[in-house]
Amino acid sequence: MSNNILTIPPELFDLVARFAQPCDLLALRLVCREASEKVHDVFRDVHFSTCAVLFSSEDSLRTLLSVARQELFFSRAVRKIIFCPNVVDDEADGSSYVPPPDIHECQKLAVAESDRLILLGLDLELLVQVFATFAQRGKVVEVQIANYPSDDQGRSKSDIPKPWNLTALETSCDQPLYESHTLEPDNNRISTMLLRALEQTQFPEQKLSILQYTWLPTFLRTAADNHPELSSALRCVLPKLTHLELALGWYGLDPEEQDIKRVDELVGLATSLQSLTIYNKMAYLKSEGQRRCVQRQTAFFNKYLCREIQTLHRLELDKALIDSETLFRFVKRNPKLRSLHLKSIILYCATAFGHSENGAWEQVRLGARRPAQTVFAGGHEC
Repeated sequence: MSNNILTIPPELFDLVARFAQPCDLLALRLVCREASEKVHDVFRDVHFSTCAVLFSSEDSLRTLLSVARQELFFSRAVRKIIFCPNVVDDEADGSSYVPPPDIHECQKLAVAESDRLILLGLDLELLVQVFATFAQRGKVVEVQIANYPSDDQGRSKSDIPKPWNLTALETSCDQPLYESHTLEPDNNRISTMLLRALEQTQFPEQKLSILQYTWLPTFLRTAADNHPELSSALRCVLPKLTHLELALGWYGLDPEEQDIKRVDELVGLATSLQSLTIYNKMAYLKSEGQRRCVQRQTAFFNKYLCREIQTLHRLELDKALIDSETLFRFVKRNPKLRSLHLKSIILYCATAFGHSENGAWEQVRLGARRPAQTVFAGGHEC
């Protein structure tokens, strides 16, 4: 059962509550569908608790609100709320559907009539009620907002990140969620509404530990100029933001000077920022043109990282984005990073670094208060 995401119609929640006992089921998919014999059979035998809740439609929000008010259900291990505005519904069998990793299958889904956004009737007042319920009860520590792709740009399977799956949940979403390079009008409105609801709810800081925008680089290019309401909503929530994830180089778009200014501006507004994760989507492509793009991305990021972020205490980077001297200077300027084990700085594929890099890393390590056990994510010890 641990590999499944269950689709539960609202009329089954009374049945679910009676069997709410811990097991290995980590995610509960909340949708409103007619009960089927198959689902009934599952709940005759399965005891469960959830540590993550994904909801994506207005009916799901109403269902979630009623469930969140049940002490029995919410006293369990729910610790994460995930919003995916562009989740695809499989109309054929009446069940919710997670897009497969094959891009051709995703393309078929994208052109299907069922691939309409299902948050079109989203109600701000209802969202605020749901957020308020989560803010007041339970042990929710993580809120995420993410997009699925809604079109195809000829990308091969190797060029795209893994779609949303249970593995991502089991690792606290260390894997980036499947991303969209476009901000469609309905997604703009939905994302704006989600942000407004977060702002109005006044989530306690400890319960808004992660507000994740995997499509933020695209936002930096378009939203500030073309989507002022979304831009304004994000700026209202930024002071609460504790984790920021940037994905540079998506679809080969070169960074521009204006992008650097926007990144600086947004990070400057995120006064509670504690964790910064940055990927380079072009880092592992092979052609000469792509390698030149990677070099430009690296220069862009090194320039960005020259700024000072006093609140940061966790840094996760793609190795292709940074040179050791820049990282050394950055760590020296940020006291919270210096006070931690160096392994709090995760450098993806760090074993690829040559011995010539070790000098700068050794300087960083010696500057830390607790320098022992300095190991990169790839297992390479300095």
